[in-house]
Amino acid sequence: NQGLKFPLRQLIPLELSEKITPGFMYMRELIDKKLDEEKSM
Repeated sequence: NQGLKFPLRQLIPLELSEKITPGFMYMRELIDKKLDEEKSM
């Protein structure tokens, strides 16, 4: 399932991005929700 994830995810390690900015975590959640919605259609 990791392969289907947003490409940006693979460029930036999750832990690192979360340390850089809390806003990034929020963006990731939005992206995940969007992907989940598209999957369930």
